[in-house]
Amino acid sequence: MKNKTTCRPVGVEFGLAASSAIGAVIFTNPIDVVKVRLQLQGELMRRGTYQKLYKNMFHAGYVVLKHEGIRGLQSGLVPAFGFQIALNGIRIGSYKFSRTYGFSLNDKGETDLLRTALVSGTAGCCGAVIGSPFYLVKIRMQSQAAKTIAVGHQHGYGSTVEAFQSLWREGGVSGLYQRWYANVPRVFFGSSTQLTMFSFASDLLRPFQFFDSHPMILTFFSALIGGSSLALMTQPLDVISVRLYNQGCVGNIGDKEF
Repeated sequence: MKNKTTCRPVGVEFGLAASSAIGAVIFTNPIDVVKVRLQLQGELMRRGTYQKLYKNMFHAGYVVLKHEGIRGLQSGLVPAFGFQIALNGIRIGSYKFSRTYGFSLNDKGETDLLRTALVSGTAGCCGAVIGSPFYLVKIRMQSQAAKTIAVGHQHGYGSTVEAFQSLWREGGVSGLYQRWYANVPRVFFGSSTQLTMFSFASDLLRPFQFFDSHPMILTFFSALIGGSSLALMTQPLDVISVRLYNQGCVGNIGDKEF
């Protein structure tokens, strides 16, 4: 039997998904900055042939804070908001919509793993492509660092607005959407894995009586399992997408070569 939960208007589902992403970004952006710096360190160089400016996650956070302050740890915050609104507004909104109307459920009202993965992955790709200009600026702003601790190509944007203006001058719409393809595999596998594992974990844990009176704890543990699965699945693809997005103006932008 299909899930008969109360249906909210489609716009509400997508709006709530986007709003939840905004709150998360404030707390996770410093971690994202550290991740980007670690992923760019030693780019295209053999192990042992470069100086390790960032030894590990905690050391990287300390180094960024010491040289750039809180502002450095929150680099790229504005475009991060834009990207997460586009990505999660679409992918989580679509996920909720598909469950509300039973598209991703089987006849027993339980999670259909294949359909959930396809809906989540496809919706995630749509969000990633639409939000690609924000992701591009986010990565490039997060990679910018004080000269003594800089890794990867430094684009030298003074602000988010300046970054978008520079990209527009480079190639218009094609400039804004350069390397949009680099994020698609990461988001497809990440979104399908995260939301499918979240649904599967929820179905698995829900029969335990404890969770009847603690639905928030059920959501927390399900989200923890889903998020951990995402990180394990997408880490190699994440490194690739970050390095491609942060490259300088070499290669093709549309049909124009820079």
